[in-house]
Amino acid sequence: DADALNFVTAAANLRSEVFAIPRKSRWDVKEIAGNIVPAIATTNAIIAGFIVLEAFKLLRGAVDECRYHVCNRLPSGKKRDTLLTASRLDEPSENCYVCAGSTSSLTVDTFTFTVENLIEDVIKKHLSFNKPTVDYSTLEGRDDQMCEGLEDELDDDERAKFARYLPLPLASLPAAVSSGTVLDVEDTTQSLRVKIKVQHALLDAEEFP
Repeated sequence: DADALNFVTAAANLRSEVFAIPRKSRWDVKEIAGNIVPAIATTNAIIAGFIVLEAFKLLRGAVDECRYHVCNRLPSGKKRDTLLTASRLDEPSENCYVCAGSTSSLTVDTFTFTVENLIEDVIKKHLSFNKPTVDYSTLEGRDDQMCEGLEDELDDDERAKFARYLPLPLASLPAAVSSGTVLDVEDTTQSLRVKIKVQHALLDAEEFP
């Protein structure tokens, strides 16, 4: 597309001028850009091949033989002819909530810590969930849901309910969250699930912002 080529050439040359890099003609830019797609396709094919090789090991039940591979960008010495270096997989960390598969603990003041704080600051920002669904059961046996990751499947009443919950402190929910309440958090966009046990405590706002 001529307009796209002209735009890329102009933008690239303006950038080059700023950093005292020799400018390129439209034909030079077209040649450089044309080499990018084959390079990406080749890289993807190599990576896909290694993934399949590791998948064969999993299918054989040979998990101990699985390796991850690192590109040797500056080959030298005895490994100067080695482009890819294989390494054993790291052991699961007991400090990782995904590897451990256990229940994590969250200590907050349930009378001031809101549902929005929980979803945005803890679940999304700290635990890296994209679209979480949060279900929970209280010690009194009451069940409820704080949010639903599959937003497109919600009806108007459910949307209104979750919007109403956001500014509420955990202890002010219809099914109040207190010490010992377990939250079941699942990400609807990835295979990620964790249980969080809530512990209530009066925390200093300056020490624990």
